[in-house]
Amino acid sequence: MKIVNKIITALLILGLTAIAPGIMEAAQDIAPGVKYSTFETKNVDGKPLQGYVLEINPKQQLLEIRPVLGNDTVRGFETLSSLAQRHGAVAAINGGYFDGSGYPIGSVIIDGQTLTKSDMLRTSLGISKNGSAQIGYINPVMAVHLPNASERLLVDRLNWWPIENAVGVYTKEWGTTTPQAISSGVEIVIDENFVVQNVARGSIGYTPIPDRGYVIALWGDKAPLADQVSAGDKVTIGQFFEGDWQQLHHLLTAGPLLVEDGMPVFNGANEGFTGNILKTNPRTAVGIKENGNIIMVVIDGRQADYSAGVTWEELSYIMVDLGAVKAINLDGGGSSEMIVGGKIVNKPSDGKERGLSNAILVLYQIPVYMNGERLWFDVPPVLDNGRTLVPLRKIFETLGAEVEYVDGVVTAKSNTATITLTIDQREAMINDQVLVLDVPAKVVDGRTMVPLRFVGEAMGANVKWEADTKTVYIDNRGEAEANATN
Repeated sequence: MKIVNKIITALLILGLTAIAPGIMEAAQDIAPGVKYSTFETKNVDGKPLQGYVLEINPKQQLLEIRPVLGNDTVRGFETLSSLAQRHGAVAAINGGYFDGSGYPIGSVIIDGQTLTKSDMLRTSLGISKNGSAQIGYINPVMAVHLPNASERLLVDRLNWWPIENAVGVYTKEWGTTTPQAISSGVEIVIDENFVVQNVARGSIGYTPIPDRGYVIALWGDKAPLADQVSAGDKVTIGQFFEGDWQQLHHLLTAGPLLVEDGMPVFNGANEGFTGNILKTNPRTAVGIKENGNIIMVVIDGRQADYSAGVTWEELSYIMVDLGAVKAINLDGGGSSEMIVGGKIVNKPSDGKERGLSNAILVLYQIPVYMNGERLWFDVPPVLDNGRTLVPLRKIFETLGAEVEYVDGVVTAKSNTATITLTIDQREAMINDQVLVLDVPAKVVDGRTMVPLRFVGEAMGANVKWEADTKTVYIDNRGEAEANATN
């Protein structure tokens, strides 16, 4: 059957080659391992199309493809330009679907942590730790281990709307309280892996979610499972990814599948899509080439004289012609957008940016972690004469200092120190002592950059440079606190 389907698909391709990219501009290098180009062509109705393409080599060191959430929450809206700017991205496209409250539809995993999970089976884009991509179907497995249960308790929904007779888990990414349940049940509050309380049976919801914990919701016939736990019990929650997804680091569900084994796939109906979304629209897609390179594509639409848009079938053929052996459709319509070098390069059909629930960023930067948490800069750290320069204000303010900049002089005050330095000069003052910098402080794109070593000496923080991964680690916690957290 698979061979027959491929033959039929091949015949269809022969009849629709008119949608192949016609006029392709020469690619521009926008960062090491990242190329940008555009194309013009016509759809099967002879109407104009305008497309935009990013090609990324995921093997390039310091290059990262990363999904992000609007306002860093599973229920938030943020424009693509804002997301790209505050993360210092070299390029970005819109991500997966979302509902009217800004909630992602499907599963989202960032840095190996599952943030949302549902039982919806649609195509997902996965990124491994080494940056390689994969496209296919996955249902992340999560399980709660109760102290007196004979087997683990599988989680049906993580940070997702309640359903009947199921197990849900809500973390701080969802918000401050759980949603109102649609049936009776029990909610168990877990704080730092220990049971704090069982919320009474009956109509449940609006239970406060601990900052360092979560709430387990047992709906309908799952409610009796609460009898197996008591206040003070230790409860753990785990996750694992099956088969080819075991090295998964990031995941974003969207769909439908567009290309498989280098052939177009028409899978919209099978993945539950109906209505106007099947018609001609602006589109966004991600594909994987034979050499492992990742292509991100946006095609404008709903602008008849400029770019009419495409159906998913037409988009499938275009992705094949661009070299994709696998491809996935992302959210489209007014959400379709691409940013390159801080500028919107396409023409969103709404005439302006739409607030998005999530997006996919292309980053080229030195990662910085503060007390185990990733820091984001609109101007990322840079290398200068073999020294790593980091943005002073963001790091110092995160460490609790107040920063002022007046006429080229930067002053930072904390509870223990007053630091003064002058742009382009190597001498700095820490209280009454003079410190000579490895390289002078300098301004890059409007941000004051200082040598990494200076951060530790000025603020009493432990600063580590990991040469193999070119990553910065800053820690100002006491040893006991750091060990407990890690």
